[in-house]
Amino acid sequence: MSGLPLGATPDDTGEFFLGRVGVVPVLFDSNGQVDPSTEDWTPVEIEEAIAKVRNGVQWWADTLDTLDTVHKLEFVIDESFARTPFSTPYEPISRMSQDSTTYITPFLRAQGIEDANSLDDAVRQFNHAARLRLETDWAFTIFLIDSSNDEDGQFAPGSDFSIAFAFAGGLYVVSPSTRPTSTITHEMGHIFWARDEYPGGATWTDRRGYYNAQNVNAYDNPTPGFVQEVSIMRAGGALTESYENHTLPASTRAMIGWLDSDGDGIFDLADVPLRLEGDGRYDAAAGVFRFEGFATSVALPNQNSEGPQNDITLNRVDRIEYRVNGGAWLTAQNVDKQSSDIQFQLVLPAFDRIELRAIDDSIGVTSPILLAQGSSPIVSGASISGFVFVDVAGEGEKDPSEALLAKVVATVTQADGSPLFSGRVEPDEYLNLQIPASVSGANLTAKGATLDGRIGSFVANASTGASAFHYYNRQGARWQNAWSVDRVLEVQFDETVGRVELDAIGLINESGTLSYGRLEAYDAAGTLLDRFTTGKLANLQVAKMVVEDPRGRIASIRAFGHQFSSVGLDSLQFGTQSKVVTGADGVFRFPGLPDGDYRVGFVPERMIYRYVPAHPTITVSSGVANPVIAGFERVASPWRNLTDRFDVDNNGRVVPLDALRIINDIARNGVRILANPGSVSLFVDTSDDGAVTAVDALRVINEIARRNRAESGEGEKSGVDQVFAAWPGDDDKLSPNDPLSPYFVEPFLL
Repeated sequence: MSGLPLGATPDDTGEFFLGRVGVVPVLFDSNGQVDPSTEDWTPVEIEEAIAKVRNGVQWWADTLDTLDTVHKLEFVIDESFARTPFSTPYEPISRMSQDSTTYITPFLRAQGIEDANSLDDAVRQFNHAARLRLETDWAFTIFLIDSSNDEDGQFAPGSDFSIAFAFAGGLYVVSPSTRPTSTITHEMGHIFWARDEYPGGATWTDRRGYYNAQNVNAYDNPTPGFVQEVSIMRAGGALTESYENHTLPASTRAMIGWLDSDGDGIFDLADVPLRLEGDGRYDAAAGVFRFEGFATSVALPNQNSEGPQNDITLNRVDRIEYRVNGGAWLTAQNVDKQSSDIQFQLVLPAFDRIELRAIDDSIGVTSPILLAQGSSPIVSGASISGFVFVDVAGEGEKDPSEALLAKVVATVTQADGSPLFSGRVEPDEYLNLQIPASVSGANLTAKGATLDGRIGSFVANASTGASAFHYYNRQGARWQNAWSVDRVLEVQFDETVGRVELDAIGLINESGTLSYGRLEAYDAAGTLLDRFTTGKLANLQVAKMVVEDPRGRIASIRAFGHQFSSVGLDSLQFGTQSKVVTGADGVFRFPGLPDGDYRVGFVPERMIYRYVPAHPTITVSSGVANPVIAGFERVASPWRNLTDRFDVDNNGRVVPLDALRIINDIARNGVRILANPGSVSLFVDTSDDGAVTAVDALRVINEIARRNRAESGEGEKSGVDQVFAAWPGDDDKLSPNDPLSPYFVEPFLL
């Protein structure tokens, strides 16, 4: 592995209890400079402490193994700070628990953590560095306090915590060394969001963890007939029994991420299909199938009511597989990444169908299957999609010999021909003004306790132009542009859309905290559909935030600075692109369309192709429609003389003047694709390819030469010689070099 789990930031050091976990035990050795030294780590005590950590964390891996799932836990323990205890002038066990900052902070500074805003922030930096160093998904720290000589093995009276305690979400544990191994195990549950279940701890209404699971095994659950289960998150005998038997209630498992709603052995946060999109087509002449696209694992939306709340997954795209004609799945490309571009080619004989999928080998999840039948290309990732080709046989289905058609403009409209719903709100268009609450199909509101709801546009650091979105703060009686978790831009759309874009601009606050931008999309019922979080943004750094829904159900968005940071917001765009141009594979896609009826029209680049609509109405249901296969007839160019293609001026003769007329046309108007002429005075497309080039003139020249040879029976002359051999005589007194001559050629390089 390398880097962070997909979707995680450096602050996400313990969001759910799966994968590889880095554990860093840290021991402190008092030196007597401030407090009397009553404790000294001996080599035996150090070995016992390390063993206690190993056994305490391993309990979770062993318990997971009893659940018959596809998942594993692996622990990587960095023993270096345990085998060499950190010298401190304090005696930690003789102090109150809240004094832990006095010895933890110097330790962190000694590790190079100097710019933290709080102890929690410093520990997160230390844990993140450990994660990178140990190549793990998560990492946390266990601060072990020597209590070998302490009478009760507890912190001083008046402590917030008399014995062990932990700070959740991948932070740290503080524990006296004489506590049992099960204490390490219990506190590790907190690290991954589990709550206490004993009296004086959390209550049954509390929620936490990736699913925001309820703490229903708490001691105070009032449900009739409730019987509290033994659990490692309880105390006393119930904790000991859980530790000895590896038993864990379902609600406790859910808080740490171990929830399998459908009973298939895959926890919900991993039971999410991979995504594979791209273009693939078979070259029958070469016997090669080529695919180019993108594959990624997909995170389940994070519902945690605490922590950074980022959408994170450990799933990976291990391989891209293919199968031909329903045969065995074979490997097309090894990937071994969470997200990657995909490109491969397969040498294959002709086939009836080929299927592709991405797969995570360890979890077993795959992407939806992409299918190509016969010589049809693969089309994926859109509500309405398909391909265009030259239907020579007129069968409406593509044969291997029929070419795919590039540079066709495909346009989608509503079934009645009206345009799709889309819009744009650009602050620069309202500089130094209040932006109307309802504009361009959207209703904009600023939400926050001190805000009055208005949105304005004023000079600020922006992604485009000179202004960005502002809110009016009643408390300061001024317009401001620092959007945060308590100053949120909300937008309601007049119609649902499939895609929204909004720019975030990094704003450094007074403490120097970098920015994170967040954009959330909701359906009409308020259900979260998609969420985008930027990486860390330096001051004035811009990132485009994009949320999408393949079914086009986005009814509203919320945008703000994430993780207690602030961002600027600029340039809102929403709706589905209604016009695309096909590439060499002839494919077109229109993603994110709401369910309903649509029409798709096609305009070819050249007038030598004609589309006969076979799909007057296309119905999108559950976010997808049947593929649109658009066959084009090959027709004569309207710029070609159907009587005699070389008779450019349609006077019944083919003479050098016909070639020169084409050359003059090119000199005046350029080589070009010919548009719909309406009416034609000069038939300049002698090649019948929908364009006019020098080749069209040369074809006339060569045709004149050919006809002259056929009439005279003389030997072959060059096309140019033949032009001058056929040049007019006494009936045209003007030299061809005279600009008044009808045969004058403007300077033109063939």
